[in-house]
Formats: sequence, structure tokens, C-alpha cells
Amino acid sequence: MTSLPAVRPASGGTSRVAAVDPAAFERELTDLALAGAGWPELLARLTAATGRATRLLTADGAVLAGGHARGGLSRACAEAAQHHPAARVRTQDGWTARAVPARAGGRVAALLLIAAPAAEAHVALARAAVTALLIESVRRSATGASRFGDGAGLIGALRSGAGDAAGDGDGVRLAASRFGLDLDRPHCAAALAYTGRHTRTWATALSWLERPVEQHGERAFTLVADADDLTRTRERLELTLGAGTVLAASGPDSTLAGGYATSFAEAAALLAHLSRAGTSAQLPFADAGLLQLLLAVPGSRLAYFVRHHLGPVLDRPELLATLRLWLASGGSRQVVSEQLHLHRNSVGYRVGQLKTLLGVDPVDPGSSAVLHAALVAMDLLNEGESPYSERVLTAADGSS
Repeated sequence: MTSLPAVRPASGGTSRVAAVDPAAFERELTDLALAGAGWPELLARLTAATGRATRLLTADGAVLAGGHARGGLSRACAEAAQHHPAARVRTQDGWTARAVPARAGGRVAALLLIAAPAAEAHVALARAAVTALLIESVRRSATGASRFGDGAGLIGALRSGAGDAAGDGDGVRLAASRFGLDLDRPHCAAALAYTGRHTRTWATALSWLERPVEQHGERAFTLVADADDLTRTRERLELTLGAGTVLAASGPDSTLAGGYATSFAEAAALLAHLSRAGTSAQLPFADAGLLQLLLAVPGSRLAYFVRHHLGPVLDRPELLATLRLWLASGGSRQVVSEQLHLHRNSVGYRVGQLKTLLGVDPVDPGSSAVLHAALVAMDLLNEGESPYSERVLTAADGSS
């Protein structure tokens, strides 16, 4: 747990503040909030009553009102403050205060900071202001939820990371609750693809899923609880569209606090890999093996790895195809010969070329593992579905 800096005891004005009845003050601010007063006005009234500056932060420490953008708390400090009745904190701009958690049900919706030195009388008035601040929070959440419109808008916001921005979280939660989703509990981003010809039926089948879905032609995105839920979703779609016509992949577990953008990007990358490989209809992140690691590597590093280990043959598709089958078959000349329709001697000649150009023996266990990883990394980059923006592979002759 993050240590919280000490705050000096309050001095001066405490007796005047103590004379203010917290219950009456709470009623006053609640009436203001119900009449439409926003956070700035409510905080100004609290500051006038206590003689102390105030700030309102999100539960993870971002500034909502009463300060500038860099005047919040680190996520670790904010999380520690959530578990204390009036934690002593220091903001990122050096402001010392006591933090009062604003709870909505069992969840901390915000942190109210009152400047040090702050005695218990100051803290009592800060607590009295919480109800009014939450009323405004609910009003803003309802307005924010309307920004996401239908299920497609909600999923689009999560994919773009808009739901992670300060002030958006409550709106996203409210929009998700309309579909029975609690985004504070882990969910997996899911990417779906239709391989058939009945595109209108595909759109209809997606609308029957009773969950938020964003469709982009033959691809679609949604949320699932786990790998079993991914299977159920795919099978339900195939009841309408036909067996074997839907591909499905999922990203790692995420929560709203952790962000869904990366999970959706990785689900899309796994879906692209699944489409290319054609070996199965479904690929949950938990079963992705080596891809779990490679998806977390920036594209520039992947490109370097590929160039370093495959550079001399990047412009030789026939050698890449031979290498891929050679590794997949454990070095079986017969399998490669049958799959590529080559004479066994031609396979031997190509393997000899690979050894010469790459400088390693593909049969060697250590070399084969590295070469396999390089081929998978190359596929990720060529599919253009890496969660990162760098997508450049340079062949031996310098072409991209």
C-alpha cells in the first residue's frame, strides 16, 4: 500500500467551522444539486463553508473539478485512499489534503479532497457534501451514457479507449448496465468473422445476440465472459448462419479500470491469425500460446526480430513456405514434398538453401524454435493486426 504523507493539524477557523451543522449543510448542498448546481458551484460552497480549497477526483485519481489536470493523485495513492475514511494525501502538484471517498453503493465513485490543514470538523463538512456531488455525478453519467447510444456505440468506445478517459467511466458503466454487463467485473473482448455469403443474415444473427455488438462488414466485436461464453456465442451464430461459417477469437480478461482497448486489439490480431491459419474456428487468448507473448511486443521490435532471423529469405516466398512446412512436420521431407508438390530431391535442395542463407540448421531444436517464432511474428506484422502501429518489414534487397 502506498504511504500517505502526514498533514499538519488544523489551526485557526476550526471553531467557526464546527458551528456549521453537517446535516443542515448536506440538505443545503443537496437542494443545490437537485436544482442543477454543478461540481464547481458545489465545491465553491464547500470551500466557503470550510475555508479550505477542495478538489474532486475520479476513483483512480484524475481531476474532475477544482484543480488542473496535473493536480490529481497517482493510481496507487488513489487506490490506497479509497480504503481510508479521510486519508492524508499529496497530489502530483505537491498539494496536501485529506481524501474523503464518495461511495455509491459498494463502489467508490470519486475522491473529495479538502486542503490541509484540515481538522475533523472540516472533514465532516466534506462528507456532508458527498451526496450532492454524487447527484451531479449521476446526472453526468446519464448524459455520458447517451453519447454511446446503442450497443455499437458502447463497443466502439471501449475499442477506442474512450471509456478509460476521466469522466467517461460512469457513462460507460451505465450504458453497459442496459445490457446486463458489469464492467467492473472481468470480461474478454471478442472478435468475430463470417466466412459465408449471406451478409444480411449475418447482420440479423448479430442483432439477436442480446449483447452489445459493433459490426464492420464481415467482422464484429463484442464482449464475452470467458472462453465458454465465446463458444456459446459462436455456436449460436452458426445455428442461423450454418456450421463452420463463423470464426471467433478473444483477448485477455479486462475491466473498465484496466482498459479494453488492448484486449480488443489483441482479439482482432488473433482473429486475423485464425483466418490465415485455417486450422480451427476459435482461438481464445488463453489458448494462443506463443502469440500471447508476441502480441505484447511492439511492432518495431517484432520487425527487427523477423529481419534478423529471416531477412535473407523474406523476398523468397518459396523458401518461406518450405521452412514453414519443414518446421511444422518436424523435418519430414515426405510431408513437405506432398504439401508443396515437389520432388523429394527438390525439398532437400531448398532446405540446403535455407541452411546457407540463414546460417543455421532448421532441424536444430534451438534454431527451429527461433525460426518458428520469427515466422509467427512475420504473420502478425503482415496481417496488419498487431496492436501496435509499426508494420515495416524489410527484405534482404532493402525493399519494404
